[in-house]
Amino acid sequence: MSIQHLEAAAEVDLHATSKLVLMALADDANKMTREAWPGVEKMMMWSGARERRVLGILEELIAEQYIARKSFGRPGFRAVYIVFPTAEEIEALDAKDPELNRVSAAAMQRVHAQNAARAERDRIEAEKEAQAAAKRAAKAAERDARRAAKAPVDNSEAWVQPIAPTNAAKGAIEVEKVTTGCTPPVITPRLVNQSSRTTHLPAVLDDDKEASAPTPLEVATGRQLNIPAVVEALQKLTDETVTRADATEAAHRILGRSSRTVGNETSYVCQAIANDSFEWQSWLIDRSMRRDQIAAELDGRRF
Repeated sequence: MSIQHLEAAAEVDLHATSKLVLMALADDANKMTREAWPGVEKMMMWSGARERRVLGILEELIAEQYIARKSFGRPGFRAVYIVFPTAEEIEALDAKDPELNRVSAAAMQRVHAQNAARAERDRIEAEKEAQAAAKRAAKAAERDARRAAKAPVDNSEAWVQPIAPTNAAKGAIEVEKVTTGCTPPVITPRLVNQSSRTTHLPAVLDDDKEASAPTPLEVATGRQLNIPAVVEALQKLTDETVTRADATEAAHRILGRSSRTVGNETSYVCQAIANDSFEWQSWLIDRSMRRDQIAAELDGRRF
């Protein structure tokens, strides 16, 4: 057995059954002479094909010069083959007996059909690879174009050169900006971002006090937070008295968590309290305990 010949047979581009027959021959080949006589039974066991199909595959392998027949099989003796023969060995065998490696016309047709199928498969794979390469090149060019469009911004004074006034009567001075290869600096106005996590809480609606100045978020949304509704939503979770400060603090926490624009702040806060009732119930208990602790410390200081 020759591992080198077996590995070479495994790498040959053949149909699976034909490759297994060739591997059976390579497995039985002598390491030095490359002669093999495995017998039809062993090749049938390796390939799983029937005897007639194995004999046809042997003719195809001979036609493609993967093997060469050295002697025919006869009663008591197996046929001897040479695995991966050289051109000189094939010529010597043909000179000895032209019938040794002569194949039928049907076998040659099968070989031609297989070669044509392999060529067509290779062509299709080459076209697919070319299309994939073209797509990769197009994407790379598009990416480079987007990067080139984002030219650097240079704010240095060296890039700004004043020109003599053209309208001295009105005191106007035109400035020419030399920005070769650079994008001129652009100043954009500051906008109010409603989706920021650090938004201001809307002004509290207080019936007893005069309404304070509207916050930037109030100006953007045109609505105010209804604290009594938040107090009512929190009061459902505890027997203790919920203050306006508690409701305001809870609203601050809930709106601070939101990463999107809130349409109705009051409904959003009340719905969040109802959805996470256990969390806010625990929060109210902790807040009440802190108030009691602070009150106890103040009473201790008095006495």
